[in-house]
Amino acid sequence: RTIWGIPNFWNVVSNVPFLGALYPAYVMLRRPQLCTHPWEAYAWAGFFAAVAAVTFGSSYFHWNPNDDTLVWDRLPMTFAFSPLFSLVTGERVNNALGKGLLVPLLINGGVSILVWVFTGDLRWYAWVQAFPILVLPVLLALFPPLYTHATSFLWAAAWYVLATVLQSADKTVWEWSGGMMGGHALKHFAVNGTVWTLHHMLVTRRRVDPLTGLPGGRYERCADDEVGARGTPLLTVDLRSADEGQSSSHPLESNETARL
Repeated sequence: RTIWGIPNFWNVVSNVPFLGALYPAYVMLRRPQLCTHPWEAYAWAGFFAAVAAVTFGSSYFHWNPNDDTLVWDRLPMTFAFSPLFSLVTGERVNNALGKGLLVPLLINGGVSILVWVFTGDLRWYAWVQAFPILVLPVLLALFPPLYTHATSFLWAAAWYVLATVLQSADKTVWEWSGGMMGGHALKHFAVNGTVWTLHHMLVTRRRVDPLTGLPGGRYERCADDEVGARGTPLLTVDLRSADEGQSSSHPLESNETARL
């Protein structure tokens, strides 16, 4: 439907809210301390920036739908999925692995678009999109979180599932609305729920003490080679006797700390 001279009006203007993702990107660049490792903050900023770029790519496509404009719709989405998978891998599995996957995944996403453009084969691109959706739930289920608010990932996924359902029901929603708006436009709004859920998680979460499973704990910054398998800064604990409030007979002096 054309409204105010804009073809496919709702499919076009429903992309505008994606531009708001520039704010979370800005926050992550200004506050890298929200993450344990600086690369994570920059990767999150890249994720949000890619989401913001969807505003232009998707609007351009829906204004004039064809294979040439579809490239600009799919490209920013590909660059959003790639860092997200890298970030969850680094946080839940191994920091070095997640960091090492970031650039190769971005390159892989870009190549999948080029393969589709020059050969018409969508299988590589489809795999780039499907792989994180299939594997991320497994990583989140099998590996314990380093931060509080871990359930935010579930809420973010719920928004994305809703978006997928709305996309599948595009024609049905169109009929229910009397031809005003299809499910695809509502999908755009639902995906924004995913974006802002992740932003809220990042600015409110706290590190979890690995000994107690509770927020808090005293951490010290370490070089990458001093960090544990999952990239967890080593905890420092003052060795004192709980009974006497005095130094224990441990070989370390009372003012020393032990690495766990």
